Amino acid sequence: DDLKNVQVPLRHAPPFYGSTGIKLQLKRIYVEIAGYYNSKIVNEDLAPFEQAKTDIYAVDTNGKPWSPGWYTLNFKASSEIGKNLLFTTGIENITNMRYRPYSSGIAAAGRNLIVSIRAYW
Repeated sequence: DDLKNVQVPLRHAPPFYGSTGIKLQLKRIYVEIAGYYNSKIVNEDLAPFEQAKTDIYAVDTNGKPWSPGWYTLNFKASSEIGKNLLFTTGIENITNMRYRPYSSGIAAAGRNLIVSIRAYW
């Protein structure tokens, strides 16, 4: 904090996050398994400005805002049908984890199914 001449966490420094996955191609079939994750930030590690945002964060046992860690597991498969069609299906957030991306205040979707057909010409 510049006014008090003390070090505080940066305002928009996100927690550790990332994704890990593997994609396989077997002739005309594509398979992808991926995980997305975000580590937690306890109240003491939130920037002072973020600590004041009690409406967008979960609260700990002391009633103080914090950002819980989370992960999702996802699966997607695609198949080429002929030369002009691609059929895709998948499931995201397989474990149906309830989570909020850091500092968004909006809970992400639970488990969801993806089905699509893409035509090329």
